[in-house]
Amino acid sequence: MEYPIRHLNIDDYDRLVRLWDICGLEYRPLGRDSAEAMKTEFCREETCFLGMSDEDRLIGSIIGSSDGRQGPD
Repeated sequence: MEYPIRHLNIDDYDRLVRLWDICGLEYRPLGRDSAEAMKTEFCREETCFLGMSDEDRLIGSIIGSSDGRQGPD
């Protein structure tokens, strides 16, 4: 069975939050993880949201982002 991976967008917000909830992951629905804040994140060049689906159900996600800080040399 193949599970397609694609870039997520704000239209996937409810599915993404549902996945986090099912997995017991903490998120801040009134703060950084609100729909409004995430709408901004989805549009940033420095951020990449990928999702894996089983038909219409989101079964995995990867979020890559940068806050502009550089790690130690």
